[in-house]
Amino acid sequence: MTEPDRIRLSDDEREHYAQWLRTAYAEGRITETELEERLRIVYQARFETDIEIVTSDLPAPIEQAAVEHPFSGPTSNGLVRVVRTAIQWYFPALICTGIWAVTSFGGYFWPIWVFFGLTIPFLSSLVFDADPEAAEPDEST
Repeated sequence: MTEPDRIRLSDDEREHYAQWLRTAYAEGRITETELEERLRIVYQARFETDIEIVTSDLPAPIEQAAVEHPFSGPTSNGLVRVVRTAIQWYFPALICTGIWAVTSFGGYFWPIWVFFGLTIPFLSSLVFDADPEAAEPDEST
C-alpha cells in the first residue's frame, strides 16, 4: 500500500503550488531568480514531499473561500457576474435616463426604448457566457 505522502501530484496540484510561488513573488517575498528556481522544482516534482522545500519558508496563501464579502455563498460568483453584466449593458440606458430627467421635466419616458433594446443582448450574454470553460470544445477528441 502506498504511503499518503508518496501519492503522485496532479497537474492541478502543481499549478496550485506554482500560483502560491507567483503570489509570493508579487508580494516581494522571493526574488525573480528564486521564483524561477522554485517553479522548476515544482514542475519537476512527482510527490508533495518534493515540493515542501520550496514552500516551507512562505506563508500559506489565503483561500478565496475564506475571504468574507457581501456576496459570500454558493451563488456568489453568479450573482456578481449578473450584476457586473447588467451594469455593463445598461450603462447607456442609465445615461439616457439621466439626460431625460434633466431635460424633459417628467415628459414622455423615451429611454424605455433603450432599455428594451439592451435587454435581448443582456439576457443572451447571461445565457451564452454562463460557463466559458464549458463552452470551449474538448481538444482531446
